[in-house]
Amino acid sequence: MQYMISSHNRSTMEPNPERMERITEEQAADGGNPERDERQERYEVAMQHWERGRMGVTAEDHLAISSTPPGELERNPGKTLAELWNEERILQKLNGLVQYLARQRSEFKEKGPYHQQAKLLASGITYAKKEIRASIPYLRSLGKLPKEFENFEVDDAEGDPKE
Repeated sequence: MQYMISSHNRSTMEPNPERMERITEEQAADGGNPERDERQERYEVAMQHWERGRMGVTAEDHLAISSTPPGELERNPGKTLAELWNEERILQKLNGLVQYLARQRSEFKEKGPYHQQAKLLASGITYAKKEIRASIPYLRSLGKLPKEFENFEVDDAEGDPKE
C-alpha cells in the first residue's frame, strides 16, 4: 500500500503524516487518485470553455472551477447562456459590456493611474475587453452574433492599462 499526500504542514511545507490518504497500487501505477484526475480533467475543459467568455460556459463549467452557476444554467444543464438567450438578450449583454468598458476607461483617465481605485478600474477595463473579445467569436460560431457586432473590434485605447 502506498500513500498520497493530501496536505502539507503550512509552516514548513513538509508532508503532514496525519493527513495522508491510502491509495491502491493500481491507482499509484495509474498516476494517483482517479477521482482527482477526473476533477482535473473537468477543470481543464471548463477553463477552455471560459475562454469563450461568460456566455460560453455551462453550469458544469462553473462547478468544475468551484463557482456558483446562475440559476438559469442550473435549470438547463449542458447549455450556455448564449444557447439559451435570444438575440435581443445577447445584444443587451454586449451593449452593456461596451458601456461598462467606456465608463471604466473614462474614470481611469479622469482619476489617473495613481488613484486609490486605479487597480480596480484597470481590472474592469481588462475584464470588459477580454469578455467582448472572447464572446464575439463564440457567438459567431453559434450563429447568434447580433448584426451590430459583426465587424466590431475592441481596440486598446490610449491610456488603457497593460493586460
